[in-house]
Amino acid sequence: MRPHPNIAKSFTSAALSAVLAGTAVHAQEDQGSLDEWSEMRGEVVGAEELLGADVSNGLNPVGTVTDLVLSADGSRVEYVLYETPYPWSFYGAEDGFATFDNVTIEHGASLDVDLVLNDAEAAQAPEELELTSDQARQRLVSRLIGEPMHFSGETEREIETLLIDRDTGAVTHYVVETDPDTLFRTARRTVPADSVTVDEEGVISASMQLAELEDVQEYDSTLL
Repeated sequence: MRPHPNIAKSFTSAALSAVLAGTAVHAQEDQGSLDEWSEMRGEVVGAEELLGADVSNGLNPVGTVTDLVLSADGSRVEYVLYETPYPWSFYGAEDGFATFDNVTIEHGASLDVDLVLNDAEAAQAPEELELTSDQARQRLVSRLIGEPMHFSGETEREIETLLIDRDTGAVTHYVVETDPDTLFRTARRTVPADSVTVDEEGVISASMQLAELEDVQEYDSTLL
């Protein structure tokens, strides 16, 4: 027995409405995610963007960032180390460092990240850094990138980068690849820094299970 045409039409309309409603919900969710990342773009910067960034005094180039040194508790970037390659060294610029609160992060013409020293006294000579290599070893951001992060349940994943607050230097998140077998790096997630600890031996641990990151917004570096 064939259904009445009006009944069939009602079912079809209802199904179409459900699909359109679902599509609208997903569109809103996607837009919400884009808005969230866009807002974060103005607040944080990836550590990999800072490593190798140009340093200037606002008028002339000074050097390029070689590394970032975290505070003793690992909660924020304390120092920016830079070197002065030729030809900048030819004009009298020297290797040195600056405290993070004495630099401003800007985007250059090519959208690359630049660091600008806030004043002439912001640049400090290497011998002024009261930190030994042993003390700094566990605090170098370049060392943390590529290190394993240990999750509850004896699972570990490699740290890809750190997200750093542009104004304060605070480490807000660690980025990990949750699926090490993926070819296109499509399973990256952010781990809140307040759930991560680094012990005296340099072992990095997260106080959560890896599966908990499945509901976390995927990290997209093109939006940051």
